[in-house]
Amino acid sequence: MSDIKDKVLKILAGNRMCYIATTGNNFVDNAMVAYYAEGFELFFGSFSDTLKCKNIHNNPYIAVCIDNLQIHGKAEMIEHNCKDYDNVVKKYLNKFPQYKFYFELENNELYRIKPLVIWLYDSSKGTMHRDMIVIDNDYYNRLKPYEAPYEFRKRN
Repeated sequence: MSDIKDKVLKILAGNRMCYIATTGNNFVDNAMVAYYAEGFELFFGSFSDTLKCKNIHNNPYIAVCIDNLQIHGKAEMIEHNCKDYDNVVKKYLNKFPQYKFYFELENNELYRIKPLVIWLYDSSKGTMHRDMIVIDNDYYNRLKPYEAPYEFRKRN
């Protein structure tokens, strides 16, 4: 399992952008954002009036794709100027100094994504093979995710 965790952490640390899928009351959104990773947690900034942030406000469960990783997680806004906020923004800006201007604006917020389940796709191990890290067993059991069959049958 530590081999899988190491692979996941390397992918998270080695990339800069991710795709975040959200859903709110009536609308879905898929947005690309620049992120900073700390362990398995991801942090990104966004204007609070974007559709993805409105959706997160209504439904914090999100899906994230980075390279060959698929993550289900829960997003939360970090309150402006709390100790955690200032610490994360500093680390985020070390990775993305060009975004300093945005964090000086009133409606740009900082979000944390806490993963619930992480899937690492590796087709070298078989068709639709994915290793996984389950962080929240209750969520995973309620989700009942698709599991690839041991053998795929061809159409007639």
